[in-house]
Amino acid sequence: MKISKVLVLFLFASLLSGCILPKSYIDPKYAAISEADLKQLEEKHIVSLDVEFMCNGERFESVDEELKSKVEMALVKSGVVSLAENEQPIKLKVVCNNIADIEAAVAQGFGTGLTLGLSGTAITDYYEIHIEMTQGGTILEKKYEHALHSTIGNKAAPFPVEPISPEAAFEGVIEDVIFEFIKEMQETDVLTFRDHRFVNTAT
Repeated sequence: MKISKVLVLFLFASLLSGCILPKSYIDPKYAAISEADLKQLEEKHIVSLDVEFMCNGERFESVDEELKSKVEMALVKSGVVSLAENEQPIKLKVVCNNIADIEAAVAQGFGTGLTLGLSGTAITDYYEIHIEMTQGGTILEKKYEHALHSTIGNKAAPFPVEPISPEAAFEGVIEDVIFEFIKEMQETDVLTFRDHRFVNTAT
């Protein structure tokens, strides 16, 4: 599980009140994007992948594998990219920075626990995600902001959707951003035809 306000809040609330499970919701910012919006390829672009997870700008290497698995799932689901463990001409790097107010999460979780969940708490995990794609001397960079919202105890949902687990919500955040990145690339004829470089050399 990633280091986040959701995790800290859950730990404090559960210690004080038994088991108050968090309910998470993906911010609807990218809700309209799915794999159906991407140009599927019979022969996919093969890339090597590198990731870094951070919390408030501090590296958390222990979370890199979880982040990598989420990015890999999104890339495979896109139908555009195939992954290779060895070095490839196309390299993709994803850096995810979780912006979290840990002190506030602890205080909120303590309050929720003392009232056995009756007061309820709502918190938000913000993510800054930087994607860099390189091929030879060409580098393309994009930066995205996303969020997941969670409630614990007697707190109304922020959006009229069914809640999911924090892990599933984090997976959804990463998928949203990866799909948005590929969609934006393909709108400029990047990551389209397999026999082309990922950059449209005609422009």
